[in-house]
Amino acid sequence: MTREAAGFRELRTAAAALGVCVGYYVGAHFGFLLRFPPMTPSVMWPPNAILTTALLLAPPRHWWIYLFAALPAHLAAELGAGWPTSLVLILFATNCSEALFAACGVRWLSDAPRRFDTLRRVVVFIIAAVIVAPFLSSFLDAAAVAAVQREPYWSVWQTRLFSNALTELTVVPALVIAATRGSAWPRPMSLARTVEAACLGALLLIAGIAVFTGSAESGTLSGQMGTPFAIVLPFMLWAAVRFGPGGANSALLRRRCCRSGAPPTDGDRSARCRSPKASCRSRFF
Repeated sequence: MTREAAGFRELRTAAAALGVCVGYYVGAHFGFLLRFPPMTPSVMWPPNAILTTALLLAPPRHWWIYLFAALPAHLAAELGAGWPTSLVLILFATNCSEALFAACGVRWLSDAPRRFDTLRRVVVFIIAAVIVAPFLSSFLDAAAVAAVQREPYWSVWQTRLFSNALTELTVVPALVIAATRGSAWPRPMSLARTVEAACLGALLLIAGIAVFTGSAESGTLSGQMGTPFAIVLPFMLWAAVRFGPGGANSALLRRRCCRSGAPPTDGDRSARCRSPKASCRSRFF
């Protein structure tokens, strides 16, 4: 390898590490907006998904670079929220452990860790990154929050599990596809296919707004559990069939953003009164 090629590779790694740092910081502040005080966990927590994406894209020998790149962003975001230093450091360890569990599991079980275009690869990703990684990392996370913040252990554990599982499911594939095939997907399309994609995006956005911001008083959908998915499912299937994994995940991510950013429904408010984890589960659907 020439000196110029090595220098370019180092520059690319440094740029990627900077991107992880900035993305982690922005994602943390986005997650803070979706907390249900006084609970510490968020309904959606993008930083862990950003770390998982970085580890899936990078060779294992560079993983330590991206983990350390996230540390300043983590400290700046969470110390700024007024949390104790001991808790902040433990939460960083649990965030890193989730990304490591996910990346190691996907790399070990999948023949192509950066692709989600076969049933086997999707199942491997769901098992390793969406189920196992949040499940295992949530034990220490919940223990730290319970010890320092005096919050109920199992309530924190369940809230974090649902939150991080859904964030891994919706954010990681979108980021990986954008990073690996951003220039190739979508391929140059005809005018008719471009119009189809635009119509699909507009209809999905309208359906999300109608489902998740409607009110019973106005006669629109109230967003009861199970109903939103039934309404947007045809559009998600349309995206998957016509535009492949990238289209399906973009539709899923857009639906998730609509749901997270929507004002709370009466069901959400009553669930929040009962317990934050119940509210988190309602938004899971």
